[in-house]
Amino acid sequence: AARRMLDREELTDDEARVERAFREALGRLPTAGERRVALAAVAGPPKGDPAAREAAWARLFQALWGSVDFRYLN
Repeated sequence: AARRMLDREELTDDEARVERAFREALGRLPTAGERRVALAAVAGPPKGDPAAREAAWARLFQALWGSVDFRYLN
């Protein structure tokens, strides 16, 4: 999921990717607080290090899939 998210050409920045990740995993957009935390989580690795960047996005997806919202999706 992380690699697919980073390879999507129509998603031009991390904010658009975070919104898509929340929509795909939870069926909704992130709240302002969730957006801030998610962006901070994926902003850590330098853009020149694709492996670290993909790992950060993988951790974000794991967090979303482990969330209560995912387990109890309406």
